[in-house]
Amino acid sequence: ANFAKENGGVLLSLTGYDGGALRKISHVNINVPAESTPHTEGLHAEIFHGIIFAVLKPRVRKEILSE
Repeated sequence: ANFAKENGGVLLSLTGYDGGALRKISHVNINVPAESTPHTEGLHAEIFHGIIFAVLKPRVRKEILSE
C-alpha cells in the first residue's frame, strides 16, 4: 500500500475493526467496524461486488443483462 501511494497510485481500501494503519494512509477507505472477521469479510465481498459492477456498468453490463 505504501509503495502504491508513494508511486502515484490512488489507494482504495476495505478494512475491518478500527481500520488500522491502512485506513489512515488510504485516499478512500470503506471500513466495516464489526468485531467479527467472518462478518467483515462477508460485507467486504458485497462491497467489492458492488464496486466491480459499477465499474463494469458502462462497458459490459448491457451485454450481461441482455443474455
